[in-house]
Amino acid sequence: MKTLILLATVFFPLIAPIWEKGPLDAKNTLVPQALPRLDDRQLDELAAYFKQATDPRMRSSLAMDLANCNNPYGEKIACELLSGEKNDFVCEDLLSALNRMRDTQGLPSANPLKVFFNHQSPRVRAYAAAVYLRKTGDGTALANMLAGEDSEFTTSFLLNELAKRPDSCPQDKLISLLDPKIIPKRAGAAYALALNSPDPDALAPLQKLLADQSTAVRAALARGLAERKKDGGNKLLDSLSADTHPSVRALAASAPANEVREKFLLKLSADPDYEVRRAACTSLRHRNSDAAVNALIGRLGDESLLVRSAAEDSLAEIKPGKGAVEKISAGIADPKSRDSAIRCLGLLKAEEHAPLIVSALEKAESAETIIRCADALALIGYKPAASALSAKDAFPEASVRRAIAISLGKLGVKESYPSLEKLASDKDNEVVQGALQAMGIVGDPYFAPLLGKQALNFSMTTPPETRAAACWSLGRTGSNDASIINGMKDICSKEVLSVMGQRMCDSDFVRASALFTLVELSRKNTAGAEEAFNAMSEWLRNPPKDKFASVSDSLLDFLRQAELYKKGQKAEPAELPVSQLEPVMTKLKKK
Repeated sequence: MKTLILLATVFFPLIAPIWEKGPLDAKNTLVPQALPRLDDRQLDELAAYFKQATDPRMRSSLAMDLANCNNPYGEKIACELLSGEKNDFVCEDLLSALNRMRDTQGLPSANPLKVFFNHQSPRVRAYAAAVYLRKTGDGTALANMLAGEDSEFTTSFLLNELAKRPDSCPQDKLISLLDPKIIPKRAGAAYALALNSPDPDALAPLQKLLADQSTAVRAALARGLAERKKDGGNKLLDSLSADTHPSVRALAASAPANEVREKFLLKLSADPDYEVRRAACTSLRHRNSDAAVNALIGRLGDESLLVRSAAEDSLAEIKPGKGAVEKISAGIADPKSRDSAIRCLGLLKAEEHAPLIVSALEKAESAETIIRCADALALIGYKPAASALSAKDAFPEASVRRAIAISLGKLGVKESYPSLEKLASDKDNEVVQGALQAMGIVGDPYFAPLLGKQALNFSMTTPPETRAAACWSLGRTGSNDASIINGMKDICSKEVLSVMGQRMCDSDFVRASALFTLVELSRKNTAGAEEAFNAMSEWLRNPPKDKFASVSDSLLDFLRQAELYKKGQKAEPAELPVSQLEPVMTKLKKK
């Protein structure tokens, strides 16, 4: 039996880890599009048709089919067709197809590609050289070719390819490409050298680029230094941090902080340009020094939301000491830093400052402040805040009501149950889903009747995400109601929806939610839950002939994962079946 070899694969999403954290929905269970494929026989037919086609437009269309063939044999076919092709545009499409395949298993030899290094088309030269490099690893040949190259596209494209392969080209060859006349060539070589040189600071040609008149060149140098996987280039970065152009300073600021870089990053965290400040605040997360922490606290009142958010995230990652937390809490008194200080205290789980957050919540009129207070108090787990949160359950903005619901669920205070029940009948669907999820977070069987009603609400005005959220929470609260078990079976196997007079099954993620709910209920020893799951497993694998179309490949994989979850085993990703690509000549034959 012939083994199927693919250039790329895609997988069904793993939903058990998602289920363990929250409800399933259309986004987190989205199944990617299956990859198209041409088998060897189809590729041979394509090649035969290509050789007979007199219209270059037809040959270009066939070349595009090759690019999507997902079969290493396609590389051999592309090389074979390329050898006899005279049309520049078709050559470009064939080489583009080879480049997109990103593989060299089926490529017989790279030497014939050298013929195209001097081709009149810049894209032909670029694609041919890129494929050659991947096949041979011979970056010297590309450097020699680039020495006389005048196309900006070809130059930038190939220098980027060389930068990805640091061992393919000697350093002196890249230095020779720092052409004073051609900016893209100089920029590309600067980037490759800065990224891969053992010691960029020791390279005089790179030092010279600090005064380059082209912002693009200086920016390329800064980007290469910032993206280095190894330390180095600190002196160059220090110089670039004082560049006159904010784009260059921002790239320098994006370099991960270390002891040497901290000095210029502290300076850049107060730069006039907000993007420079944001990048510096993000980089400072690597430094748990008093200077770095104080600089980040100073940015909590920044005029830019992006800068404030970067400072908040960095402080949360650093986890500064008690003295710094006191400084952060003092920011609640300042309207400019209040929201950022609240979020920081929540992320740091600063329980001793929770009463300050409650006080801010009670006074708050801004939706953003209320949401941040709710999130922070939930992260801290400060149960005395439940009454203050419940008092905001009628706030006009839906995003606030949803945040209140989720936070009340995380606190799990019984006195707040009426608020959760109220929010579960909110006019906004996302608020309802938040309240239902909150009930599952609480996990109290008290909510089971309400959850069961929502899980089996098949009205067309009820979105499937609402039923999925109710199912998720039912699995955590438990239910001894036999109608719930039967309802889960109906979701899995019956056409429970009526759409314009047509009966339809529920969304796959709702059916998967019902399966996982049965697993959870069986773990709680709910009568009939395990038997119901086993029955649904058998039904989905062997549906009646008239229901066969209602069981998709994705639903079967979700069932596979649910069965493993039931056994306490981890599911490995499963590949999506490939879809057979219909070549353009087949479409023409049908006409």
